[in-house]
Amino acid sequence: MMAMAGWVNRQQQEVIEYLRQENRILREKLGKKRIILNDSQRRCLATAAIKLGKDLLRQYGTLFSPETLLRWNRMFIASRYDGSDHRGKRGPVPTKANMIRKLVLMMAEENPSWGYGHRAASTMPLEATPRTPSSTWGTSIRPLSHQT
Repeated sequence: MMAMAGWVNRQQQEVIEYLRQENRILREKLGKKRIILNDSQRRCLATAAIKLGKDLLRQYGTLFSPETLLRWNRMFIASRYDGSDHRGKRGPVPTKANMIRKLVLMMAEENPSWGYGHRAASTMPLEATPRTPSSTWGTSIRPLSHQT
């Protein structure tokens, strides 16, 4: 059992060494050029990087700085809670309210005498009638009902 564990550990070390050499060669080939990644690729790298930690990332020399990888991870965690998934989305269109609004506007265009002007003209005498503190609503409205 111990021999098997030692063999697996040695193979893992060889794979790690190979990947380190591959990364070194890729960095030499790229030079100072920026590597552009999409969000999915950044999320994948950031998730793997957080498991290793800053010290191991620095030790193995990644294509991106450990600070960058950890910053991506913080950014993705923060985006879960900042409501950015829901920004810009207005929800369903209120079809019933829009239908009623269109119908009211159409009726107002077809019947110009029904509008605000007609109501305002019929309420004018109400504003002109003075109310005294001793009068009731009925005594104030009675003279107006005889005007129309």
